Amino acid sequence: MTTAADIVQNPNWFLHGINLDERSLLFVKTDHQALAACSFLDNRFDTRQLPSMVLPLQDVLPYTDSINSGPPRFVFHTAFCCSTLLARCLNLESANVSLKEPAVLMALANYQRVQHPYLADPNRASTIYRLVSKLLFRPFGEGQSVLVKPTNTVNNIMQPLMATHSQSKALLLHSDLASFLLSTLKKGEQGRGFARHLFTIFRMDSAEAQHLDATKLMRMTDSQVTAITWHLQLERFFEMFEKMDAKQVSSLHCDRLLAAPEDLLTRIVSFFECNALQENIEKMLAQAPLAANSKTPGQTFDASSRSEEYSLAQTQFSESLEVIIPWAKQLQFKYPYSDQIANPL
Repeated sequence: MTTAADIVQNPNWFLHGINLDERSLLFVKTDHQALAACSFLDNRFDTRQLPSMVLPLQDVLPYTDSINSGPPRFVFHTAFCCSTLLARCLNLESANVSLKEPAVLMALANYQRVQHPYLADPNRASTIYRLVSKLLFRPFGEGQSVLVKPTNTVNNIMQPLMATHSQSKALLLHSDLASFLLSTLKKGEQGRGFARHLFTIFRMDSAEAQHLDATKLMRMTDSQVTAITWHLQLERFFEMFEKMDAKQVSSLHCDRLLAAPEDLLTRIVSFFECNALQENIEKMLAQAPLAANSKTPGQTFDASSRSEEYSLAQTQFSESLEVIIPWAKQLQFKYPYSDQIANPL
């Protein structure tokens, strides 16, 4: 019979979900190759054929301190900034496993966002964050590290996740407002709808944004809402640098990664202090999928492709950019607008 002790000590039992209403955790049995290959470990991760176990929280919490877990390494990010590419580049058999957008963190972020009663007690919330973090960062082999790239809607819980370990580190990956606007505009209705969807989420994380007048919001264009969405994402980053030690948090504009990938990847590995990756840096760089579409296997996509694509979009939507960017620079909620993220790598 498989027990809670067996599951927490075996990283192949991957923590896939959390249900605070039922006080339970969902584990699925897989392996690190399958996890690393998956672009999204959220609801798109097909677990139907995998063995699974649902355990009561009360059965797992007593094992928290005994879980073999490394220091958390996070890539937090805004949308459309090559975060999946970066996570894939840092994945290397026997050295590091990159977990991309785990569903359990999205669920935890949403519970925090709606102020779930179970998280109302700070001490109890802290124990949950610590347990989830320790379970996600279990190494799959000797000397191996684990890196987690959450979805950007998890940025509301960056600080409690970082607080789970004194040696936590986070890279804040981002693009810029013009790139974010173009990414949504060139996707047509789907992109505009996605930006509005993000806005409804990020607005919940900002006490200041919640005071926006509903009538004014209805009159705003899609591009204005997109610009506000962009700014609300950056406010979480500004807050991180206000609250966290700069040695733990660094930032990176994705264009710099695409322009000089080998140099930046080497610096990222050094920042994260992933020893096995540092020892195998040449192998990691040789295998990095820098000319591939990170989310669509078989398609090529590199810095040149991105630059060409965005140049075309910039020409197509130049009128929108000329109007929206000056307007966006007047935005201020908790922080005034800025496109400068602190402590660049």
